[in-house]
Formats: sequence, C-alpha cells, structure tokens
Amino acid sequence: MTGPRREDLRACTAPRCVRYFVKKHGRQEWCKPSCGNRARAARHYRRHSAADADDSRP
Repeated sequence: MTGPRREDLRACTAPRCVRYFVKKHGRQEWCKPSCGNRARAARHYRRHSAADADDSRP
C-alpha cells in the first residue's frame, strides 16, 4: 500500500465485490473478468427492467 504503484490501487466497481487491485490498463475497472461479467449483467438487467416498466404503464 505504500509502494511506488500506490497511485494505481483501485477498488473493484463490480456489484458485491470488495477487492482492490493494481490498475494495469487505463480502462480497467474490475479486479478480474468474472467481476466484469457481473457488472455488465447488472447493467443489462437495469436497462431492460426499466424499459419493461415503462412499457407496462397504461
């Protein structure tokens, strides 16, 4: 936590993930690929559930 790459330390942005990782790429947001899949699935569910709720209104 006090090494030369401490500025690259990030918290994973995936739902329910509590891990931290050292960012190796400029666009990296997750600690591992499964967290990325979980985040994309949650985003897809939010988008489609909101669209379905709008369609069901009279």
